[in-house]
Amino acid sequence: MAAGLGEHGIKYVHLPALGCPRDVRHDYREDGDWARYTRSFKSYLETQLPALEELSGLMTREKCCLLCFEEDYNFCHRSFVAERVAPFMDGELRVFHLTGPIEGRVVRHELAVA
Repeated sequence: MAAGLGEHGIKYVHLPALGCPRDVRHDYREDGDWARYTRSFKSYLETQLPALEELSGLMTREKCCLLCFEEDYNFCHRSFVAERVAPFMDGELRVFHLTGPIEGRVVRHELAVA
Protein backbone atom coordinates (compact mmCIF):
# COMPACT_ATOMS: atom_id res chain seq x y z
CA MET A 1 0.00 0.00 0.00
CA ALA A 2 2.80 2.42 0.90
CA ALA A 3 4.36 2.09 -2.55
CA GLY A 4 1.07 2.63 -4.37
CA LEU A 5 0.20 5.68 -2.33
CA GLY A 6 3.74 7.01 -2.73
CA GLU A 7 3.29 7.00 -6.50
CA HIS A 8 0.56 9.60 -5.95
CA GLY A 9 2.51 11.73 -3.50
CA ILE A 10 0.74 10.35 -0.44
CA LYS A 11 2.82 9.23 2.52
CA TYR A 12 1.66 6.07 4.31
CA VAL A 13 2.35 5.77 8.03
CA HIS A 14 1.35 2.55 9.75
CA LEU A 15 0.43 2.96 13.44
CA PRO A 16 -0.49 -0.58 14.50
CA ALA A 17 -1.00 0.48 18.12
CA LEU A 18 -4.14 2.33 16.99
CA GLY A 19 -5.64 -0.69 15.28
CA CYS A 20 -8.17 -2.93 16.94
CA PRO A 21 -6.54 -5.73 18.94
CA ARG A 22 -7.10 -9.22 17.60
CA ASP A 23 -8.98 -10.50 20.65
CA VAL A 24 -11.42 -7.56 20.55
CA ARG A 25 -12.06 -8.12 16.81
CA HIS A 26 -12.55 -11.83 17.27
CA ASP A 27 -14.95 -11.39 20.19
CA TYR A 28 -17.03 -9.01 18.08
CA ARG A 29 -17.02 -11.40 15.14
CA GLU A 30 -18.32 -14.16 17.41
CA ASP A 31 -21.00 -12.33 19.38
CA GLY A 32 -21.76 -9.16 17.36
CA ASP A 33 -22.00 -7.19 20.61
CA TRP A 34 -21.19 -3.66 19.43
CA ALA A 35 -21.52 -2.17 22.92
CA ARG A 36 -18.93 -4.60 24.29
CA TYR A 37 -16.65 -3.99 21.31
CA THR A 38 -16.91 -0.24 21.90
CA ARG A 39 -16.07 -0.55 25.61
CA SER A 40 -13.18 -2.93 24.93
CA PHE A 41 -11.63 -0.83 22.19
CA LYS A 42 -12.00 2.46 24.05
CA SER A 43 -10.39 0.86 27.10
CA TYR A 44 -7.53 -0.39 24.91
CA LEU A 45 -7.05 3.10 23.42
CA GLU A 46 -6.42 4.48 26.90
CA THR A 47 -3.26 2.33 26.98
CA GLN A 48 -2.00 3.77 23.68
CA LEU A 49 -1.27 7.39 24.59
CA PRO A 50 2.17 7.48 22.87
CA ALA A 51 0.58 6.39 19.57
CA LEU A 52 -2.22 8.95 19.98
CA GLU A 53 0.40 11.63 20.59
CA GLU A 54 2.28 10.51 17.48
CA LEU A 55 -0.92 10.69 15.43
CA SER A 56 -1.77 14.14 16.76
CA GLY A 57 1.73 15.30 15.81
CA LEU A 58 1.21 14.06 12.27
CA MET A 59 -2.19 15.73 12.16
CA THR A 60 -0.78 19.11 13.13
CA ARG A 61 1.67 18.96 10.21
CA GLU A 62 -0.30 17.19 7.49
CA LYS A 63 -3.76 16.11 6.38
CA CYS A 64 -4.31 12.56 7.57
CA CYS A 65 -6.62 9.74 6.61
CA LEU A 66 -7.30 6.82 8.95
CA LEU A 67 -7.72 3.55 7.09
CA CYS A 68 -9.45 0.36 8.14
CA PHE A 69 -10.68 -2.85 6.58
CA GLU A 70 -14.23 -2.16 7.83
CA GLU A 71 -16.32 -0.61 5.07
CA ASP A 72 -19.15 0.79 7.21
CA TYR A 73 -17.85 3.73 9.24
CA ASN A 74 -20.73 3.22 11.69
CA PHE A 75 -19.05 0.01 12.84
CA CYS A 76 -15.40 0.92 12.76
CA HIS A 77 -12.70 1.84 15.24
CA ARG A 78 -11.61 4.92 13.27
CA SER A 79 -14.28 7.13 14.86
CA PHE A 80 -13.11 6.11 18.31
CA VAL A 81 -9.50 6.92 17.42
CA ALA A 82 -10.56 10.32 16.08
CA GLU A 83 -12.60 11.07 19.19
CA ARG A 84 -9.72 10.05 21.46
CA VAL A 85 -7.08 12.06 19.58
CA ALA A 86 -9.28 15.18 19.40
CA PRO A 87 -8.26 16.51 22.86
CA PHE A 88 -4.64 16.59 21.64
CA MET A 89 -5.72 18.84 18.77
CA ASP A 90 -7.05 21.87 20.70
CA GLY A 91 -10.36 21.88 18.84
CA GLU A 92 -8.68 21.90 15.43
CA LEU A 93 -9.78 18.42 14.31
CA ARG A 94 -12.36 18.00 11.57
CA VAL A 95 -13.39 14.45 10.71
CA PHE A 96 -15.00 13.25 7.48
CA HIS A 97 -15.88 9.70 6.48
CA LEU A 98 -14.92 8.86 2.90
CA THR A 99 -17.26 6.15 1.65
CA GLY A 100 -16.42 3.54 -0.93
CA PRO A 101 -16.96 3.72 -4.68
CA ILE A 102 -20.56 2.50 -4.49
CA GLU A 103 -21.77 5.33 -2.26
CA GLY A 104 -19.03 7.74 -3.28
CA ARG A 105 -19.72 10.45 -0.75
CA VAL A 106 -18.10 12.36 2.11
CA VAL A 107 -19.91 12.45 5.46
CA ARG A 108 -19.04 14.96 8.21
CA HIS A 109 -18.51 13.28 11.59
CA GLU A 110 -19.48 15.25 14.68
CA LEU A 111 -16.99 14.34 17.39
CA ALA A 112 -18.37 13.15 20.70
CA VAL A 113 -15.55 14.41 22.86
CA ALA A 114 -15.93 14.40 26.62
